[in-house]
Amino acid sequence: MIDSLNRFVGRMSPRELGAFCVALVGVLGAVDHSTGYEISFSVFYLVPVSISSWYIGRGLGIWISVLSAFVWLSVDITAGNQYSNMIIPFWNAAVRLVFFIVVTNLLTAQRRTLVREMENARIDALTGLRNTKSFLAEAESLWDLATRHGHPTSLAYLDLDNFKNVNDVYGHAVGDAALRAVASILSESLRRTDVLGRLGGDEFAVLLPETPRDGAAEVLEKVRDGVLRLAQERGWPITVSIGSVVVHPPYLPLAEALGGADELMYRSKRAGKNQVLIEEWRADRRPANQVPGDTARNLADPQH
Repeated sequence: MIDSLNRFVGRMSPRELGAFCVALVGVLGAVDHSTGYEISFSVFYLVPVSISSWYIGRGLGIWISVLSAFVWLSVDITAGNQYSNMIIPFWNAAVRLVFFIVVTNLLTAQRRTLVREMENARIDALTGLRNTKSFLAEAESLWDLATRHGHPTSLAYLDLDNFKNVNDVYGHAVGDAALRAVASILSESLRRTDVLGRLGGDEFAVLLPETPRDGAAEVLEKVRDGVLRLAQERGWPITVSIGSVVVHPPYLPLAEALGGADELMYRSKRAGKNQVLIEEWRADRRPANQVPGDTARNLADPQH
């Protein structure tokens, strides 16, 4: 039932859902009036109150609560119910209004908590970047989109060089600070449309949608240079090795492309570390255009 409600609500805009809740209150009022004052119907007003509070927010939830309490009061007065004191129906309506508002506040607070927990489940607690699961989910979505549109996409795998030395010499607190600083450099170097994640330890991954080789090389060189400057400023013995594949249509699966970028990263480490190694690939997994040596160079060389 919840899934059906989610699908039904998901097809509506906030304005349409608000109008639906108002109409539902009107229908409930009409049914309430037709059943007479002997049958209590107030609990059913919680349906539009709950829907508006959960799916839109506290503001509309309170407004629907007020409307529901007013409709219930109008029905109660016009249904012919006799009270010993004319204040009683207004008191009852006020009590129901308070109850509706309490439900609204509870539901909106629960909704905020749920959204926050869902968001935290997608975020790496140390760096604030996407975790592995979140990165792969977002990357897969953009990968499918690029496949349909036939655009080149760049995927990079990054690993810090000599990071274990930081932990061993300076301690894990400094190591954590180094990871956060590198994450900040990555975030500042990328576009808002790029996808960045920490895959665990000192490994990161980046997906650059609609980015050919030249664009990927520019971004990744910026990252490499930023990490090198950071290490020099802080006295940390780290650099970064980066492997990247620029995939052209027809596309190979994302997992294979990520594995290819991972292998290129290890090749850059074996070639001397602190390097960016890029290849262009197609679906047959053979390099479409092996990048000349100047894009897979040891950038620790002073002439670079």
